[in-house]
Amino acid sequence: MRLEFFRAAHVVTGSCFLIHTGDHKYLVDCGMYQGTRRLREMNYEPFPFNPAEIDAVFLTHAHIDHCGRIPRLVREGFAGNVYATRATCDLVRIMLPDSAHIQESDAEMLNRKNARRSEEPITPLYTQADVFAALEHFTPVPYQETVDLGNVTVTFRDAGHILGSAILEIVVREGMQESKLVFSGDLGQPHQPILRDPEQIAGADFLIVESTYGDRIHRDYDKETALLEVVRDTMDRGGNVIIRPLPSGGHRRSSITSTICGRRDVSMTTSRSSSTVLLRFRQRASFSKTTRSSMRRRLRSSGMKA
Repeated sequence: MRLEFFRAAHVVTGSCFLIHTGDHKYLVDCGMYQGTRRLREMNYEPFPFNPAEIDAVFLTHAHIDHCGRIPRLVREGFAGNVYATRATCDLVRIMLPDSAHIQESDAEMLNRKNARRSEEPITPLYTQADVFAALEHFTPVPYQETVDLGNVTVTFRDAGHILGSAILEIVVREGMQESKLVFSGDLGQPHQPILRDPEQIAGADFLIVESTYGDRIHRDYDKETALLEVVRDTMDRGGNVIIRPLPSGGHRRSSITSTICGRRDVSMTTSRSSSTVLLRFRQRASFSKTTRSSMRRRLRSSGMKA
């Protein structure tokens, strides 16, 4: 067995791992690079492997930095199944078409500029058609259920990161020897709304774990109240608040915005192409006791603390 890591060093996007065992090859994730221009350009570079030789893809969750290059993988020859939890299969049907729309829109805008400069047009990383072709390869797997591909088995355990996120337990069989690899994917914190706590895994021969926050200790505090205090402070100063949640975090955005947008001095603008909300406070505001009480009641009714 051989394990290869294909992602940029010192960054946290572009998740992609390749497992070699005998004549078979399996990918864990195939994510998009995000961030600086140089990182985004890496999405256009040739794959460091032949997509047609990949037997299957095991997907940890639906965030674009983990699944964003799967449409390109399929377009360039991958013909196997993409195994993921049921919720992940549902979410990618939202995430990947949205990603394709962004690729097409960015290419169109850049090509208008290139035309004025008499430069060659560019093509998007992938299109909506590429996405819908890729979605045909997704195979939903329930949590705790083991997929047996002969020389490899994979079991999906709850990672508590977003809906459908999974820790992968992969057992590779080579002759009489078995090796257990555990891929953490992105791990969530315990005691979060809607999501279950990350599952405990019993042992592994090799552990491949996320380390984005490996050098810090998470504080145990009421995040909703902390966010509300930021909004309150901004309102008092007459500033703007931009709330850009991940798709699975929309319940928090709705709770906050519905709590404060009843005020006459607040205007709310929602992006047509994303879930971004811009709150504009037209004048310096202060909270009366009645307003504070109303906000607390509405937050409690939505399951948040005030």
